[in-house]
Amino acid sequence: MYSNGWGSLIYRAPGNQKKKATSIVTRAFLHRVVEYAKPYKRVIVGVLLAIAIKSALALIPPMLYRAILDKAIPQKDKSLLTELAMGLLAIPIAVGIFGVVKSYYVAKIGSYIINDLRTATYRHLQRSSVRFFTATKTGEVMSRLSNDVRGARNAITDTFVEIVTNVMNVALTLAIMLAIEWRLTLVGLAFLPLFLVPGNVIASKLRVLVREQMDMYATLSAIANQTLNISGVLLTKVFGRAEHNVALYHEKANELRDLSVRISFIGVWFGMGMGLISSLGTVVVYWWGGNLAIDGKLTVGTLVSLTVYLTSLYGPITQLVNSRVKIATSLVSFERVFEILDMDIEIADAPGAVVLDAVDGAIAFDNVSFSYALANYQRIPGAYESYYDDEGSEERSDDGGGIGPAHSVDLAPDSDEEIGLLTAAVPLAPRIKRRRPKMERLPQLRTTERFWPRNIGMSGRIKSEYGVDDRAAASGRSYALNGVSFSVAPGQLAAVVGPSGRARRR
Repeated sequence: MYSNGWGSLIYRAPGNQKKKATSIVTRAFLHRVVEYAKPYKRVIVGVLLAIAIKSALALIPPMLYRAILDKAIPQKDKSLLTELAMGLLAIPIAVGIFGVVKSYYVAKIGSYIINDLRTATYRHLQRSSVRFFTATKTGEVMSRLSNDVRGARNAITDTFVEIVTNVMNVALTLAIMLAIEWRLTLVGLAFLPLFLVPGNVIASKLRVLVREQMDMYATLSAIANQTLNISGVLLTKVFGRAEHNVALYHEKANELRDLSVRISFIGVWFGMGMGLISSLGTVVVYWWGGNLAIDGKLTVGTLVSLTVYLTSLYGPITQLVNSRVKIATSLVSFERVFEILDMDIEIADAPGAVVLDAVDGAIAFDNVSFSYALANYQRIPGAYESYYDDEGSEERSDDGGGIGPAHSVDLAPDSDEEIGLLTAAVPLAPRIKRRRPKMERLPQLRTTERFWPRNIGMSGRIKSEYGVDDRAAASGRSYALNGVSFSVAPGQLAAVVGPSGRARRR
């Protein structure tokens, strides 16, 4: 009944073949992602400026440390020391302010882009054929529309912004380190290859695992959607499939659990390896720089500032290596959403199709009667007139269902003194320009006998303030509905709801 993979979700017409999980991110794919950001160039410029200013401010403190150790303390200049200390206090405040500005613009651009992506996906689904939805698990479609779109937003607001920030930090830090002491800078850069090798291996591995994880999320969503809606629950109760459904859900949940633990385990080992490489590089720079300081070729303040900058350099480099892994995993969300957008529309308007204007006319029911083929069936009184709204205002029906324009007859009220309500969405009179129909409450019909399905077949007729139908009395038959009149305008939905529909809502 359930199966894994997107192949079980979409109808694979020619050209809609399933992509492999191991497919690499191509330049064309990245260009397609960037296309969604083009309408928001000004916001992107604001993000870049905020990132650049924040990165530059964050690199000032090591210079102040150097001045304190090499000038203020040796010269016993308390005034200079106070100024430098005040600078160290002001810098974090300024960094925090620009960090807030950056976060605002990042949230704004992420929300705007994902809103466009979500709307485009929903529009494409609305244009899809009925065959697509009959062959598609609703839960998997909803997973792509919600979980994957949310994952794509995280890729923009987290991964891409983090990459830009780290690139700026690395460039600025490297320039300052080379200006201060180029020999120790080269020693620190000698460890960069050790960062790149494990990053390439882990990125390709995690990409496959995260793709599989997202497919499992979609499978669980499909199982829950199919078994917890009203149709699924009825089937479960009728055929006694509760234990089977629980076992199936538990099995898939266990698979997802094991895969999530595996992904976390790989990430922990990767983080530990990056930390060890960073520590090794820092130790070597301290040892070499310490020897230079002992020989009088390097000041203590310069050594301290260089090691701080080295830490600031290794941090962004490690995150850039991690970003390769994050890109490989977060872009999976874009891939899964694009798979929907890339599906061909089986039934589409022909080029130059004529746009239809509003349809004129209406379907009218005037004094319509309906009866079941049962003896002595009781007639339900209806409305004998058609009601039109002259003001064009809208009013909800009393049942609170909020179902929109519809006609319904309440055949099973709850009170002892029965009140049948006929609510009708009546089209506007031709003289009214507004096209929006109104939910109109028609006159209350008071009955003297409770009408439940068990009353079917009883002798007698239900009386009302409108009297008893003489035609029914003469023929000896009773009506389920009689004398109901209303009109249906184009685009309206008319329905008469009996006790089964109303009772089931209760």
